[in-house]
Amino acid sequence: MKIAKCLLALEAAQNQLEQDSQYLTILIQQKIAQQKATEAA
Repeated sequence: MKIAKCLLALEAAQNQLEQDSQYLTILIQQKIAQQKATEAA
């Protein structure tokens, strides 16, 4: 039972990490877009 609980917790943590990394990627892309817009202006 404990192993199953550990696996579930691990899966949840991996899902959270994926969401966090996607969020960070979007933030970085927005920052780059802002910089390019500022340079172009």
